[in-house]
Amino acid sequence: MLRLTAPEKVLERDDPVPEHSPTRRRQGLTLLRQAIQAIGGDKLMAIKSIRLASAGESQGTKVAKALVLRFPDQARTESSWGRDCYAKLIDKDMAFFDDAGAVRAMTAAQARVMHRDLARHPLVILRATNRPDFVCEALGEGEIAGRKLTLVRVAFDGATTTLGLDPESHRILAVRHLAWGGPGFALGEQEVVFSDFRTVDGLTLPFARSVHRFAGAAIEDAKTITWDEIQIDPELPDGYFARPRPAK
Repeated sequence: MLRLTAPEKVLERDDPVPEHSPTRRRQGLTLLRQAIQAIGGDKLMAIKSIRLASAGESQGTKVAKALVLRFPDQARTESSWGRDCYAKLIDKDMAFFDDAGAVRAMTAAQARVMHRDLARHPLVILRATNRPDFVCEALGEGEIAGRKLTLVRVAFDGATTTLGLDPESHRILAVRHLAWGGPGFALGEQEVVFSDFRTVDGLTLPFARSVHRFAGAAIEDAKTITWDEIQIDPELPDGYFARPRPAK
């Protein structure tokens, strides 16, 4: 059994909000506007939802995953292994687990984790630039996962994330933020790289991502995870983001 000598040190909490100057904030917002244009400009700011999905087989069993974002503050993740399905969903007022029809509310701490994860997604970040609590600052040139990029640090809703933009295309090619994990369940930097950019309904989006650092430890052989399909403003079932009904 794992015993924690100082459990208060591993409690999930909001990230520190970085200090920033008005000049670096203006520079950061300019870079974020360029990133918005690189994806699709006004079209990105007008979409209501996006669905990212993948499917395949593992040990002879069909598996599938999906992430659905409905702006500004709703998210649903779905995972299936054969006939077993598991989902998590949040909005600003509620958060639930749905484990094959067994529904239970998240604790306040679990909901905060999901809200922070949502606030680290590049599309959610770019859609949040007008929020009153949105903080950003240009950091100049730097590196994420060994790539020389233009860095912008942002913070809102408890999450602080550094975005790495390509200096020429202004695409977001990588992000860096704090994460818990690893053998010792430590808090450290996580670095994610995005690739395989394709155009979907006028938006240029990455279909692949790979984690190059997790909980502060470098990953030598980073595994690439690919979405098979991205849908813009898909039709969603009624009540898709409502509290799930327990299976009878």
